This record gives sequence, C-alpha cells and structure tokens, in this order.
Amino acid sequence: MFNVLKLKKSTKITLAASSVLLALPLLTTSFTGKSNLNPMSIAKAEELTYFSKDIALNPGSDESELRFTWYSTVNPEKSIVQIAKKSDMTGNAFPVDKAITFTGAASPAAKVGTTAYYSNKVTITDLEPSTQYVYRVGDGKSENWSPVYNYATQRTDQFSIMFVGDPQIGASGSVPKDEAGWKDTLNKAMVKFPNLSYIMSAGDQVETATNEAHYDAFMSPDVLRSLPVASAVGNHDTSVNYKYHFNQPNESTKYGVTSASGDYYYTYGDALFMVLNTNNTDGAGHVQFMKETAAKVPNAKFKFVTFHHDIYGAGPHSTEALITNLRAALFPTFDELNVDVIFMGHDHSYVRTYVMKGDIPQRNQLIDSKGRVVNPTGSMYITANSASGSKYYELKPTPEVYSEVRSQLKVPTFSTVNVDKHSVSVDTYRTDTMEKVDTWSMVKTSLPMLQGLVEEYSSNGDLNTPLFNQLTNTLKQAEHHLNKGSKKQAVKFMQDFLEHLNNKAMQKNITQSAKDVLADNAQELILYWSAQ
Repeated sequence: MFNVLKLKKSTKITLAASSVLLALPLLTTSFTGKSNLNPMSIAKAEELTYFSKDIALNPGSDESELRFTWYSTVNPEKSIVQIAKKSDMTGNAFPVDKAITFTGAASPAAKVGTTAYYSNKVTITDLEPSTQYVYRVGDGKSENWSPVYNYATQRTDQFSIMFVGDPQIGASGSVPKDEAGWKDTLNKAMVKFPNLSYIMSAGDQVETATNEAHYDAFMSPDVLRSLPVASAVGNHDTSVNYKYHFNQPNESTKYGVTSASGDYYYTYGDALFMVLNTNNTDGAGHVQFMKETAAKVPNAKFKFVTFHHDIYGAGPHSTEALITNLRAALFPTFDELNVDVIFMGHDHSYVRTYVMKGDIPQRNQLIDSKGRVVNPTGSMYITANSASGSKYYELKPTPEVYSEVRSQLKVPTFSTVNVDKHSVSVDTYRTDTMEKVDTWSMVKTSLPMLQGLVEEYSSNGDLNTPLFNQLTNTLKQAEHHLNKGSKKQAVKFMQDFLEHLNNKAMQKNITQSAKDVLADNAQELILYWSAQ
C-alpha cells in the first residue's frame, strides 16, 4: 500500500491549471505509472482545485459491500463516499442528513504533463439487497463533491452477471472508435438486462498498460457509474496503472502477484468467484490460492473462475507453450474443486467447450427436457470475443477436440451468466442485432440440496406446516431407500413429494416461487436417479 502524501492545497486555480483540466478528456499521450511522484516539482500542482474522474465500482467481499476507486487532481486529506437510499431524496438534492459516510485513503498514481493524479479507494459496507441507492464521492468539502450517481443492489438468490472479454481500448488504432464500441455494448446490454448485478471482465481493458487516455476511455461509459466491474488482469494491463484504477476484495499478496494485482476472490449469494492473474505464470501458486480460497468458503453451491489466458481457446494463442503449460497446471485443480464454469479471454474469438474433466471432453452428459446438463461430470470453459470490436483474431483452421461451439462473428459480443438456487445458464449475444448466438445451461441437484431448500423456505415463511411436515417426511423416506441402494424406491417417494406439492388443499401453505423451485429440483432428481 502506498503512503498517503500530505500536501497543502489551495482553493484557487491558475489559468494554466484550468487549461490542463479542460483538456483532460482529450489527451491521447501516454501517462506513466509511478508511485514516487513529487507533485511539488511539477507545475505547482498544489494550486489545482480538487477534480475527480474515472470513478469505478468494484464488487466487495460479498454482496453487502461495494468498492470505489477514482482519480483526483490533488492529494486529498480524506477520500470519502457518501451513500443514501434513493427513497430519502427530495427532488434532485442529495439527502445529506440520511447519508452514511465511508472514508478510505489516497495514494500517488499517474501523471501527465504537469498534472499529477491520486488514486482514491473506499469500501462501503452493510448494503441491503434489492435496494436503490444514490452516492457521491469527494474529499468531504462541499465544493468538491462529484455529481450524484445511482446504484441498485439486486437479489442474491437469483441474479445475472454480464461477462465480457478484451475491450482493449486503443487496439484498433482509434481510441474514439473503440470507446464508442465499448459504450454501445454496455448500453445495449443494460437496456435488455436492466437488473444486472455487475460486469465480469476477462481482462485486457486497455491496449497500453501505461496509457491513461486508454483508461479514461474504458471508464467513460455512464453505465460504469452504476454497474461494478470484477476485472481480471490481461497481458495488456500489466502495469501498476491497473492497480490505481481497481479496488479488488480479498486480494492475495502471495499468489498471482504482479505490479498490477494478485489473485483475488469474492462471493455473491451462494456462488464463489475466484479471479486469477495469469500474467504471473506460477501455476502452483494459483493452485494453492484456489485450494485455500475454497477451504474458506466451503458451502458455496457454485464455483466460478475468471482469468485472461484462454487455456481452451480457438485463436492463434491457443497452442502457445504459455497457454498449454497453464492448462496442464490448472485443470486438475478445477476438477478437484468441482469448479462449474471457467471464463477467459485473450484470443478475441468465441469458444464454448464440452464439459471437460481430466483434459478430456465429457460428451455423454445427462440432459433434461429443458436442454440443461444435469449434474455435469466436469467443468465448462468459455472464451469471450471482443466486447468493443477493437480487434478480432481468426479461428485456427482445424477445430479443437474440446470445442463444442466456436465462432468468429467479427461483431462485439457479450454473455449473461444467470444463477439461481440450483442452476446456471450462459447466454451469448451479438450487439449489432442483439440476437442470442449461443446458450448453455446446467442444473445441480442432490437430495441434501433439496432438503436444504425445504428447510430454507420453511425458515423464511415461504413454506408452512402441515405441507412442510409432509415434504420433510417424504424426503426422509427417499433418503432411507437411497441409502439402501434402491433408487427405484427413492424415485417413488420423490413422485410422492411432487404430489404433495401439487395438492390443491395445500397451496395456501407455499408460495408459488418456492413451489416452482422445489418441483424443478424434484423432477431433476427423478431424472438423475432413473438414469443411473
């Protein structure tokens, strides 16, 4: 962590400094990322007024937290976020008397020309689910607050994430073109899916790791003021500048460490998300990070991993030694930890693998009537194409044995990852027509999981006696026969379970949403046991 540099600031601004500020959005020259700045030596930086930009949101350790990062033109005495419920607003006035204040810290960051910047980082806590908030950032002085922005928390038992790969602003040679493509993707996604929880990026946010103009363009979409980004470090992001712009939870100081970041993790609902910095090629370190993290979150129903380098891709990088070595180092741990889906980028082309285990495609999966894989016997890997259209790679001419779907549309694409209590689906869209171009879904089911759902619905009031007693007794009978090795009898009691659920006289004792989930799980168990 950098030490906060204390400077005396003036509230006046010189004409020259004003010109610098007005020109900031238009600058295209490279910044340098240095932590040992001496702002006193460059153009009287102490005479600049406070100015915030590149405000970014990142997920917290869990859904009750949110992390903020922004740049300021002077080193503040305090880095502050104020947040309040939107319902407390009167008109457009920020509800100061109802707001909660969170304080963080600033550190020296990048510089351009005569202007030095400071990276401000704050974490807020105790957010409530499904709640509309408003917030502003600054240093606590009334004249230095940012505009007021909106942020909405979502449900945690059923949620959707936007997954993107390689915006790589600047890769086409035209920053404005790439910025426009990136904005177009985000705007269209938010129109179609207004309740997204956050964005998950597989890396290469920018083309040049030390070019702050590229970061300005990446951070410019208004969507990013209300939608957090959980980013991985790409090979084009490998600079301390990345660390200045992102505020990651549970970041390791031991595993996956480069100047940009270390490995990190967070949870959301019943899901565990692990993010690896594969620019650090120590596979054993990533393996240890994942094992230690999984041990800390033992009750996660779903496990997801994101990193940049696609170990099962179809582009020109897919056969490089760095990639194949990384694959050999990581896939045994994905198998061991029962990771459900691995999300990657790097090859600027789309691939969805078969379910993989032991580096071998598992083609014979049990599929239900809705086309969902039931209790997959391995992990699925997905590589995203460019989310901005800044650069595309051609596919290798010979299809890979692991690729179930591979495409190069030469159109920006994004995916939604949809998670509920027992299923995951990944839907991929092209942004020119917003047509769904690929979909995959899975269901996880087991008797203990169904028993847990019954208990959960009972405790939160969605399921009442006497139906609760009937369902619980039926599940105990199914468990008894399952333990004796009689799946046929267990299936019979699961059919009784469904009859109890559909008994008209009992409908007042269960909510429709709970009934739908329990019925779906029971039907999947019947299918699963009958197929064995």
